[in-house]
Amino acid sequence: MEILCQIHSKGDTKWIQSVPIWEHSPVLYIMRNPKDVPVSCYYFWTTSKLSKKPESLEQCFKWFIQGNVPYGSWFELIRGWMSMRDRETFLLLSYEELQKGPRSTIEKICQFLGKKLNPEELDSVLENSSFHVMKQNQTSNFEILPETLITKHFSMTRKGICGDWKNHFTVAQAEAFNKVFQEKMVLYIMRNPKDVLVSGYYFWSTSTLSKKIESREQYFKWFIQGNVPYGSWFEHIRGWMSMRDRKNFLLLSYEELQKDPRSTIEKICQFLGKKLNPEELDSVLKNSSFHVMKQNKMSNFKILPETLISKHFSLTRKGICGDWKNHFTVAQAEAFHKVYQEKMADLPKDLFPWE
Repeated sequence: MEILCQIHSKGDTKWIQSVPIWEHSPVLYIMRNPKDVPVSCYYFWTTSKLSKKPESLEQCFKWFIQGNVPYGSWFELIRGWMSMRDRETFLLLSYEELQKGPRSTIEKICQFLGKKLNPEELDSVLENSSFHVMKQNQTSNFEILPETLITKHFSMTRKGICGDWKNHFTVAQAEAFNKVFQEKMVLYIMRNPKDVLVSGYYFWSTSTLSKKIESREQYFKWFIQGNVPYGSWFEHIRGWMSMRDRKNFLLLSYEELQKDPRSTIEKICQFLGKKLNPEELDSVLKNSSFHVMKQNKMSNFKILPETLISKHFSLTRKGICGDWKNHFTVAQAEAFHKVYQEKMADLPKDLFPWE
């Protein structure tokens, strides 16, 4: 990673000595037609022993649509990466363009990394990264994996073509996939970022899932800079706000959920096309309340092993709005407000109930 970073900056160490490694690392993301992805995954997972084995392509298709596959939902994964596409340290490519113009794609990668190859070096990369050569190279095709992980029929490099889904999908599957692709429902709950910061501090400081936090002041700085798990709150919410006018997107806030949980649950039901009778609605209202969830080990993460959480860990801590006022200093509140105004200036203020 450090080598790539220095190649990218042409050996200039100012960047790597002034920007945290998780921020300055260049990211190259290759996307692919999602219809080809489940087909490729089907053959991969049925000939490996790395996950549950789909009994049929039909079953794999359903799992993929539902997101019940290794690495989770393709839709959520690509949405997350798409929010980074405007960063200078992020290069977005597609498997399709790599297949169509491998030379120009490699040149684009070199330009991104600040690495200039002479014609012979470029030809070598082109040849040795070709599908044909990689298929024969055991260090590239995963065939050096032990038999405990793969079967004798395993093949990482199967066909290497685009559009193979047409040889596998039924007409009904293609139509179902198109519908999901166009109408994938997203429910996004935002929260006052000041409260997010405080909540994040208590969560991450009592778990072992991230780097150790020495103080609230330190975490405040990290949050402002975006150097926290899941990255910048500002970039995250801005990415999702661009979808707010889509019919398959429901935007809610933690604040409105706290103020009027019943109407918020009814709004979610309407969005999902799910009608609940009064008793069912009352049950949802009761069992999704903060008090009940705080007592439910299946909801409050208390079943996590001690290797991941400390004895002081609490996912459900207070469940209130505005707790930041009990933690921020006047100077911190002013500093946060300044950053917030700069980052969110082009978004309507009436979008956010905490404004």
